[in-house]
Amino acid sequence: MQAATSYAARVNKTIIRLYAFTMVSVLIGSGIALYGNWELRIQDAQTHLQPAANMGNYLIETALTDAEKSLSVAQTEFTQALEAGPLDHAVAYRLLQKNYEKFKKYNKADVFGLIFFVNRDGQLLARSGSPTITPIDFTDRYYYYHLRENQTRITPSAH
Repeated sequence: MQAATSYAARVNKTIIRLYAFTMVSVLIGSGIALYGNWELRIQDAQTHLQPAANMGNYLIETALTDAEKSLSVAQTEFTQALEAGPLDHAVAYRLLQKNYEKFKKYNKADVFGLIFFVNRDGQLLARSGSPTITPIDFTDRYYYYHLRENQTRITPSAH
């Protein structure tokens, strides 16, 4: 009887070892398969996203270059108007809107939002899109403070 119990114990140990070996093999195989699948998906995403990213970069770069040219023309017109005397809201709005409409004519995507014309005191004189009705004070904005402290004429970079 002891031989039968010993034999049954060895069979149980063998079955447990085979079960453990099978489970470890399945887990390792599944891990390798999942990792390989993950790598393929990453490569596929990179392959498909790279051309889209390049196109987006080109479109943004082109729009920014066009905006820079348009803002340079607007800056020249505003400088000439300011040399003639102080600007009122109507004149500032007309100049800004004229230049903004020219820009929109060649750039269908309006990705830049509003364009503001602010006087030296930080008061809004004009904005693109609609005539200025509500007074807005920009003196508490970081970019106004920075431009006020670093008064240099903005010139387009050479491309």
